[in-house]
Amino acid sequence: MDDLKQQAEELGIKVDGRWSDERLQSAIDKELGAPVIPKALTVRSLVPNPMRTLGLEGYGTVTLTARQTADERVMKRVDRAISLGILERA
Repeated sequence: MDDLKQQAEELGIKVDGRWSDERLQSAIDKELGAPVIPKALTVRSLVPNPMRTLGLEGYGTVTLTARQTADERVMKRVDRAISLGILERA
């Protein structure tokens, strides 16, 4: 951290003592004109949801898209809420 702090001060950046290494590096990159990756944009958000293959009795296998996989997860949560009495079946 001391190296980053020193480098930032040499570039004329006013460093707050509470800054983390990540914050220091971001300020240095910004000063040098390097592209800054937003914190919310992580590696996980860059990777699409994997497709899922299901074996259905009598129908062989079916591959679900990422959207269908997400819908399946929601439906499992709804079914669980119904079984616990949190929701009522319509």
